Amino acid sequence: MLRGAGGSIIPYSLLYIMIANRPFDRKWALLIILTANVIAICLDTVSILFSEYKISNAMIDLPVELISILGIIIIYLKK
Repeated sequence: MLRGAGGSIIPYSLLYIMIANRPFDRKWALLIILTANVIAICLDTVSILFSEYKISNAMIDLPVELISILGIIIIYLKK
């Protein structure tokens, strides 16, 4: 239940909008999204190891999480 997207759609959307408007002024929002993506990747990996769901299900989320992490790294490198 903690990993469901239903409760996180609005908060994450607001964080992404805040970052898009002023990415260099809102490092705290970048760190929140970075932390959430790293935790999500870890939870996906653990779920696969415990056979909670298939690798194909994790592959749906993984590219989006990695692109988000890459974007945050690019913002930090630009600053």
